[in-house]
Amino acid sequence: MQSRLFILAIILQLALFTATLAQLPDTLPEHPIPTLKVIQSIRPVFLEFEYAGIRDYGIQSISDELGNSRAEVKNNRRLRFKLNIPLVLQDSLRLAMGLSYEHEQFRFEDIQQANYPLYERLEDKSLRSMGVRFYLKKDLDNGRFLKSRFGVDLNGDRIRTIGFSRFFKGNVSLLYGRQKNPTTEIGYGIYAGYDLGIFSAFPVFNYTKILSDQWMLELLLPKSARIIHTPSERVQLNALLEVSGASYHMQDEVLPGFNSLELRKSELRFLLSMNREIYDFIWASVSLGAIRNINFFVSEPRKLRRDAIIYAEPFFAYTVEFRLYLVPPRKMFNKATGL
Repeated sequence: MQSRLFILAIILQLALFTATLAQLPDTLPEHPIPTLKVIQSIRPVFLEFEYAGIRDYGIQSISDELGNSRAEVKNNRRLRFKLNIPLVLQDSLRLAMGLSYEHEQFRFEDIQQANYPLYERLEDKSLRSMGVRFYLKKDLDNGRFLKSRFGVDLNGDRIRTIGFSRFFKGNVSLLYGRQKNPTTEIGYGIYAGYDLGIFSAFPVFNYTKILSDQWMLELLLPKSARIIHTPSERVQLNALLEVSGASYHMQDEVLPGFNSLELRKSELRFLLSMNREIYDFIWASVSLGAIRNINFFVSEPRKLRRDAIIYAEPFFAYTVEFRLYLVPPRKMFNKATGL
């Protein structure tokens, strides 16, 4: 019993520290406005588990070397675990570390009938991603700030110590912004990573606006756009539009004649989510949405889509996602933020 209480105390202390980190609390005014208390009560997430099931969609593959084929994906299952840990908490400097693990699998309908090496290679095989990220916020004068996110992922079907560098996928973003007023934050910067399946860098525009007591808008263009509605402190409704992707290193006779290839994919995701408090610091979420494929191709390392050995025509699918996550306890969070 004492050990359980000790573990719970550690979790609660971590939650209190995390309440000051650079996520949503960065967008809140230093001195809370009473009329905005509901939207300000949104608490940051420090531990989460997510399941996504994308089912029953067709994929048309095209290849000059291997020919064309079509198959039905019975289930594309995705699991994700994420933990945020505060490292530095100062008045003008905050640094946190995020650890993540993702697991993805494909299951096809009548794979024997399809008789296609890519489907056979992906069938019920694990595609894994293990990542570490650092989140930095540095406050400057006159409401200005710098935000940065940098990290690395290990992506692959079998991550081994031999040829370890092949699995590394770096990502970085840098944002310079200003708190224009207690409800508006604006910033400009650059992002580089694998959201398009291949490494790409592009400028980003960040705009966060508390519209009212229950509504807030978050833009990180062209990467994502989100609108948040909080009818109460215990319920949140979100609409999210985002671009996401990954690049997995595959090895060991991936396709005939190729022992080392990259599976690159990216997609446009639209999700409607309802988040509900289960018990104070325990929340659950269910999301319904649609996915539009942007890229899905297999190529040799450092090759682009035009050099793909196999590529898929754009496809459309529906997704159902479930999420369980922990946030700081309400009393501790309100005390830390002055609500």
